[in-house]
Amino acid sequence: MDVLETGGSVEDYIPLVDEQLKDPVKVQTVSLAPDFYVLTWSAFRDDVWEDKKDFRGQEIYPTEGNKFWLKVYFLGFISLITVTISILLYEVFTNDLYKTATWPIFILRMTLVTFAQKKLQPEFYRGFIMYRYTLNHRHLFSNFAFAIFVPICKILIASVTFSCIILFICMSNSALELIMNFASLSVISDLDNWIGDAIIADKPVGEDDKHKNSLYALDSLNERMKLQDKLSFLDGHLEIVDDENLAATDNFVVISFRAFIRYTPWVLFPLLTIPINYLLLYIQPHQEAVIV
Repeated sequence: MDVLETGGSVEDYIPLVDEQLKDPVKVQTVSLAPDFYVLTWSAFRDDVWEDKKDFRGQEIYPTEGNKFWLKVYFLGFISLITVTISILLYEVFTNDLYKTATWPIFILRMTLVTFAQKKLQPEFYRGFIMYRYTLNHRHLFSNFAFAIFVPICKILIASVTFSCIILFICMSNSALELIMNFASLSVISDLDNWIGDAIIADKPVGEDDKHKNSLYALDSLNERMKLQDKLSFLDGHLEIVDDENLAATDNFVVISFRAFIRYTPWVLFPLLTIPINYLLLYIQPHQEAVIV
């Protein structure tokens, strides 16, 4: 039907079309790495389990029992990371002595902070994308509260780990000790990737002859399948379309975090090691500053 036949004018119709158009720059496809955060978060998305079958053609999906234990495992993982970092910080703050460093040590510190920043910055970004996607598509998640909790944990753990790396290397005054402290926390930041890789690598493999299915009792296979095996089938379904045109962009938290990511002068973060060095000396004024 012609526009003018509806009683409106072309001028009235064009603005209505423009209001419905999306900014293509704000729409992107994001590929998520299969770490433990992403696998846990994806397991609560109903859409990824639609028509999903294992190698025997049996439908698989997480049962309520699977979801319960996945929550328990995830909370245990977060608790383990938090306790480990807390113990390391306690040992360093109570046992280490702080001294001013030489310029070669300052340069090494800034170099290591740069490496840590490049390593953990994608964690902030992906966590934020997951958080915004959950807000925009809450109807896709069987447990919205826990689904929003997972990316928040991803962002917070990455933030705490990055802060601890800066503190740890600022408390070291020898090259070997600097590298050891950096490596120790880098290992902790990689635990989620190792767990995710282990889950994906242990994916069940079927037999070549599909007719052998007749030899097996396939009833209630989904209920008897291990949670780890089900999570392994999520590999290859970890791409999401992030659309900033949707309503979640109006959320204050989203706006604030987006501004933080875009406008923070990340290149200046390595320079923080210089004032932190003197701040630590101020915290322990009884320690004499030794300039070598």
